[in-house]
Amino acid sequence: MEAQLLHLKRDELRGRVFEDEYELVEEIIEGMNNRGKEGGFEGERFTFN
Repeated sequence: MEAQLLHLKRDELRGRVFEDEYELVEEIIEGMNNRGKEGGFEGERFTFN
């Protein structure tokens, strides 16, 4: 999973400017979901309080 996140940051998020952390998180979630569909795996999100 970490390798996928590194690829996402390098390939899709590099050089982009985000208004705030929430916008960045939304883009990461969307990117990971897209990579999962392409790779044939399903991601699961956890909420930590």
